[in-house]
Amino acid sequence: MIRSMIRNMIRNMTDLINTINTISVAIKNNTDEFNLQQTKIEINRQNLEDEKIQFIEWQQTQDNNEKNKRHKFLRCRVKDTAYYVMKDMIMIKEKSNVPFTQEDEQKKCEIFGIPNSKTCFLTLSTDGVSVGDHIFPIRGALKKTGLHGGDSKWNTVPVCGSKNNTFKKFSHNGWKVNIGYEKLTQEQYNQCTANEQNIYNKIKKWQKYCKSRKAFFCWKLPPQLIRCIDTCIANCYKSLQENIDVIIQNTNF
Repeated sequence: MIRSMIRNMIRNMTDLINTINTISVAIKNNTDEFNLQQTKIEINRQNLEDEKIQFIEWQQTQDNNEKNKRHKFLRCRVKDTAYYVMKDMIMIKEKSNVPFTQEDEQKKCEIFGIPNSKTCFLTLSTDGVSVGDHIFPIRGALKKTGLHGGDSKWNTVPVCGSKNNTFKKFSHNGWKVNIGYEKLTQEQYNQCTANEQNIYNKIKKWQKYCKSRKAFFCWKLPPQLIRCIDTCIANCYKSLQENIDVIIQNTNF
């Protein structure tokens, strides 16, 4: 029985990999014309929306099931996996983006007031600065905008780890705005601190520069592609958890 469970898990992971590979080819060939039927993608031969609903219902039952507390670390990886799979999809699109040149690098440093791309534009320190933070989030703005942030230097800015992500979120007097993909009204702008206004001005100036170069800092992917990926990943994790339970029940663990 255990061997059978392992085979099922491997089969599900193989299905995920094959699905992603098929989607990758579709994106590379013609993302705008992407169609599930054209690419012949099938997931357990069931309706994607029904499977997604089934998974959500299954996920909600986990909190009421004592034994599934041991899976809390596994379950929190579902969104992470979707995030990194989407980054792989976006990297395919990035190949068609405008090349980021040395002149563009110099312009970015000029706009953000830093000597080089290894200096945090918020603290002017080089400590804890890696590849930079995404200005327009990879998945965080999907529900509001229908867009994914790019994964290139057109959509990243050097910041130290302690400032990562948080510097884009402004809130005053009951309103909240993520300046990575949202604009402030004049009233909201006036309520911001001088430092916040400075950050906002730099972000918007850089995004305006990207547009002048006809470079993309965000991308639109077909909704059915996103549903396909999310459902496939969800089903893989669901199968993994269920099969691990069977293995544990049939061993002296």
